[in-house]
Amino acid sequence: MKTFTNLCLLICLAAFFYTSANAQDGDLEEIIAKYFEKIGQDDINKIESAIATGTSIYFGQETSFRQIQKRPDKAYMEVLLVDGQIIKQGYNGVSGWMLASWMNAVEPVELVGPDLKTIKDMGNIEGDLWNWKEKGHKLVLGGRQEVAGKPVFQLTLTK
Repeated sequence: MKTFTNLCLLICLAAFFYTSANAQDGDLEEIIAKYFEKIGQDDINKIESAIATGTSIYFGQETSFRQIQKRPDKAYMEVLLVDGQIIKQGYNGVSGWMLASWMNAVEPVELVGPDLKTIKDMGNIEGDLWNWKEKGHKLVLGGRQEVAGKPVFQLTLTK
């Protein structure tokens, strides 16, 4: 009888976890759909190129930058450092390169590894959440939290 009870408990737990996982998947899809609607993802998907300029502070020093994104998956970035040095990076959809004024080089250096990944990701105009499954990413709903007194969902995206 104990074996039968354990078997029933196991089946009930399996059914509970199965329905919970499916409910969470459904919630995740609904959350993402509402997010895309709220930010106007359909309009974002129509953008062919984008330019962003600004300043940022690294280690207490202000730098200015200009970033250009162009479909499909192309990116260019210039960073002007405080001392007048310039860093230029680009990705043409296949390979990445960098040219920095302190390198005294005429030809750009090919980017590899994390540097290549960074500039390549910059060319992703629609963002990492859009078509996350097709991109091979994993997205997990971590629950609900409060931020500044407002309820939010915690999502974890793994690339």
